[in-house]
Amino acid sequence: MEITSTAARKMLQGTAGYIVRAIDPYTEAHFVAVLLHLLTAFGNLIGATPHFRVEHTKHPLRLFVVLVGRTAKSRKGQAWSALNHLLSHVAKRWARERVIHGGLSSGEGLLYFVRDPVVQTVPTRKDSKKHRKVVKDPGVMDKRLLVIAEELSQGLKMMSREGNILSDVLRQAWDSGDFKPLTKNNPITVTDAHLSLIGHITRDELVRQIKQVEQANGFANRFIWAEVERSKSLPSPTGLPRPVPHPISWTPSETR
Repeated sequence: MEITSTAARKMLQGTAGYIVRAIDPYTEAHFVAVLLHLLTAFGNLIGATPHFRVEHTKHPLRLFVVLVGRTAKSRKGQAWSALNHLLSHVAKRWARERVIHGGLSSGEGLLYFVRDPVVQTVPTRKDSKKHRKVVKDPGVMDKRLLVIAEELSQGLKMMSREGNILSDVLRQAWDSGDFKPLTKNNPITVTDAHLSLIGHITRDELVRQIKQVEQANGFANRFIWAEVERSKSLPSPTGLPRPVPHPISWTPSETR
């Protein structure tokens, strides 16, 4: 789809549309991929306070997005490159501390990055009948976390292993941000986490790895799946210049 098409103009509204149009001339990534990265990252950056309601359930902008495309051909990674550069200037600490890259392997590993404090009650040294509270683990104060899984297929493989709770953790993170395991061997609890996920995978890997059970239990329903391809071929991509230029022949008023 060309960025000048009617459908594209309807998609690229407001500030998000402005940013995507500004980036588009400088990247080979498809504008849909850039837009989905932007919405997911922004939704994580602003936290869980902004939301809309469905009856009594709050729905913050907590997005799980997967880009499906050919390796080295669909430019999935480039879709994040320009936005990472831009957001690193807007929110340096968030970009440095609350954005993680890597394959998903275990639910416990994911929970660790948004864990609650662990406080234990222990006897005092002078009197064993008296107790005091000791902070064993300070936990994580900032509950925002954006996970960028460039190899989502690895996570899907791990979910098929017996005892792996990654699927459960992701579903509960999307639903409420709370997780309290029912096993005494896992002391990690999570409250009010704001987890967002961007995954990259090829079509063949997706078809091979996604299991029927993951489609039936609501796991796949929580994701936005988008098949993307390279939008153009640039001889020497330079990335987004500074300052960010205004998109040529387009202003926000044109889409009102």
